[in-house]
Amino acid sequence: MNTQISITTDTAPRLLSAAFNQDQGCFTISYENGFRVYNTDPMELNVKREWDLRPATATATTATSTSTSTSINNKTTNTTTTSNNTTSSPPENHSREAGGGIGLAQMLHRTNYLALVGGGRNPKFPQNKVVIWDDLKRRPALSLEFLSPVLNVLLSRTHIVVVLTAKVHVFAFSSPPVRIASYETADNPHGVAVLANNVLAFPSRLDGQIQIVNLDSHSSSSSSSSSTTTNDRSRSPSSRSVSPGISPPPPPPPPQYGSNLVTIIRAHKGPIRCLALNSSGSVIASASEMGTIIRLHSTRNTALLHEYRRGLDRAIIYSMAFSPGLGPGAPLRLAVLSDKNTLHVFDATNVVGGAVVASQAATAIISQNNNNNNNTISSSSLSSSPSSSSIISNSPRTQPAGLINASSSASNSSSPQSNNNTNTNNLVGSFFSAAAAAASSAVSTNRRHLLGKLPLMPRYFYSEWSFVSARVEGQAGVLGWPSDDAVVIIWTDSCKWEKYVVVEKEPPASSNNNNNNNNNNNNNNNNTNDTPHENQFELLREAWRGFEGISHD
Repeated sequence: MNTQISITTDTAPRLLSAAFNQDQGCFTISYENGFRVYNTDPMELNVKREWDLRPATATATTATSTSTSTSINNKTTNTTTTSNNTTSSPPENHSREAGGGIGLAQMLHRTNYLALVGGGRNPKFPQNKVVIWDDLKRRPALSLEFLSPVLNVLLSRTHIVVVLTAKVHVFAFSSPPVRIASYETADNPHGVAVLANNVLAFPSRLDGQIQIVNLDSHSSSSSSSSSTTTNDRSRSPSSRSVSPGISPPPPPPPPQYGSNLVTIIRAHKGPIRCLALNSSGSVIASASEMGTIIRLHSTRNTALLHEYRRGLDRAIIYSMAFSPGLGPGAPLRLAVLSDKNTLHVFDATNVVGGAVVASQAATAIISQNNNNNNNTISSSSLSSSPSSSSIISNSPRTQPAGLINASSSASNSSSPQSNNNTNTNNLVGSFFSAAAAAASSAVSTNRRHLLGKLPLMPRYFYSEWSFVSARVEGQAGVLGWPSDDAVVIIWTDSCKWEKYVVVEKEPPASSNNNNNNNNNNNNNNNNTNDTPHENQFELLREAWRGFEGISHD
């Protein structure tokens, strides 16, 4: 995002930022005199809002491909609730405002609400102000002002997250907005923060650390403490209908977390440069300013799930994004874009799947141990025993086998429950075996060094590289996945939309391949960790288009 006022003689509107919505099915671009909303794939213009740069006039236009309604999903939106506490002017007074530059536009799913921040040479709004724009009424619905420029805004149906240089503010999406919490961060000039499934992640106060906040816990605590807040949320924009007779779908069920609202992940040594959450908010990918290593952590227990290597040279990671991975058997992939003119795609399907299995196994272990303790420990000592949630949140990062060994030793020491504990350990052990098998199979998907099988080698040789990559023309851009096999780049430095697809190469047709395939099948088990996968997949540039009437200089 670029909210700095620059001095230039260019007359064409300049692209300032781009952002995808929550499901990556739509994206917005912000420029010197307005913003646009596009469908991701195929690329189609849905909404176009422009204000004349002259102080005395203002115009608003709708794309010819859409209906006269301003709803982003091209359907008429019936909305009757209006904010009674807004600092913005009514629509007829907006024509007197000088400038129309929008430095940031964030969508709320596919509704008619967007978060706008002014930017460019002639900002539409102050750069320290967040405006929740009702595109149906073409006027602000809510606004928030701060003492420093706003660098990023994240939206959900229940929360508004505002990122400043050294702080992150969380508000309830209500009328008026209610501040829930504020967090201090390290110097965050790029506004790094991500939100998925009400799981919020941003840099902590110490370099290299990530702070995880479960906003669902905030919502439950705040709603139970005050009935007024509950009434306000009932009037929030998240409860308004998106199309006639159809109410917006309810938010997905929150993931199961421990009792702690805030979790710290020690991810890197240097400052955090880029973050990405999967759709469920259970896995976070992080990269530091060094840009050589990408690490995957669990947001539930802060465990390090996997580590990928982008390269050896220092690089700026501009964007990372997980594929949806929602369907049965759908792959989970991580795309990484850097200033080295390279797009990398990593396969994280089995890594995340193994983490889920291990998490279920850990829960089963603790639950079974608690049940056994309840049967053998006297009632007077139950009050001092910790709950299962506190055990999970305070446990060190041990290997799953460590938990199994601990429970095994406990079962041997208590003879009345030894049979039950043995059966439980066997059951849970099978869970961990499945998790280990999933992790080992994940290693074979991405490329590894041939010397990685040798013992006592430097750490570099045990690294894991992307299973497919492609050279790209631009550097600065934003990534999004419209599907599990297609990744889209919105280039902010070259002002264009570009689509790449991951395809599997077909084996060459030859009469001699039948004999070769038999030999390859016999040796397949010995070569799964080498580099044959770099020849099985490729990343193809399928389509590209520019943004008409916008300059990137």
